[in-house]
Amino acid sequence: MHTIEFEIIDFRSPEEAENLARHMRGTKGVAEASATFAPGSLIVRYDPHRVTPPELETAVLDCREHCKGSFVIAHICAPTVRR
Repeated sequence: MHTIEFEIIDFRSPEEAENLARHMRGTKGVAEASATFAPGSLIVRYDPHRVTPPELETAVLDCREHCKGSFVIAHICAPTVRR
């Protein structure tokens, strides 16, 4: 397993941070994901044989773009399909 950390400087709430972590936990190859509102980070533990750092970055950006402007406690994005 490898670990990667993403700096997320514009979380609007602790709930948004948790929603992103929840989405990432549903992404193929991800074993664990946790996010902190302050200082604004997302840490992902993943299997490098199943997913690459650029794919993880794309999943983060896609999720954040899809939910931009949404302020919800339950995450509304469908998780990435597992293969």
